[in-house]
Amino acid sequence: MVVPLGQSETIELELLLEAIHRRYGFDFRDYTAAPLRRRLLRRALTEGAESLSELQGLLLRDPALPIIVMSAYPEALHRIHAQHVFEKPFPTGRLLDTLERVHAEKRR
Repeated sequence: MVVPLGQSETIELELLLEAIHRRYGFDFRDYTAAPLRRRLLRRALTEGAESLSELQGLLLRDPALPIIVMSAYPEALHRIHAQHVFEKPFPTGRLLDTLERVHAEKRR
């Protein structure tokens, strides 16, 4: 059962998606909110943020924050300006190598 988002959580998600769109050109605003929120909260925790608002601050202020995109739509990949782009199905080894390299660079 999907629990509906509260009003403040909805606003927080909308603001983050708008920030991502304006800063990086990725438009996730029409995606289903609950699964997208779960994925973004996982990313927030990975980056040490406790909320979507904190993640938004990181995304807007930290130009070194790696952007990794995985897409099942290769025709859309030409518009993406990410450091790392993976077309599905992607080679698992390459993805893991990239994640390890990005993590090591971030720790420096």
